[in-house]
Amino acid sequence: TFKIALDIKEGMYIPVTDNLFKLWNIDAMDMLNIAKENTPKLMPCRYETMITILAQSMGVEEDVLGIMGIEAYEGMPNVLTNTTNTFGSSVILYDGILKAICKGKDLIIIPSSIHETLILEIDDKSMSSDDLATMIKDVNSNEVAPNEVLSDHAYRYIASEDRIVIL
Repeated sequence: TFKIALDIKEGMYIPVTDNLFKLWNIDAMDMLNIAKENTPKLMPCRYETMITILAQSMGVEEDVLGIMGIEAYEGMPNVLTNTTNTFGSSVILYDGILKAICKGKDLIIIPSSIHETLILEIDDKSMSSDDLATMIKDVNSNEVAPNEVLSDHAYRYIASEDRIVIL
């Protein structure tokens, strides 16, 4: 679904309907090309550690989280979103973004919600695809609003081929 940002800071958007497509005399591919050009400018990429995102959302410094017993751990995912944290999962479609963040390594992509995507580097300690699918389904059914769920699957970004496959 395409949306028009009326006020990004206030989170005011309207969906682009079939009537608007007809009125503007464009199709979905035209709109996609417009969105691919404009969205990265209006909502720049934000790629941070989960700890940084959590601290900022709580309005505290990262070291305060440590005092609270919340600490980073090896293999903790990073968060890919935009600077508004709204509809940030679309950042994965920005040209070259995965290539820019992967450092030549394959990645696991977890579509956390419509607002963000979790990114993990693949290593020997990575969860199996079955375990990932179970975890994602559990989180989606218990923690994510139904209208904000994107997928019950994880994906793999293959850096050498610059492509994404389902796990």
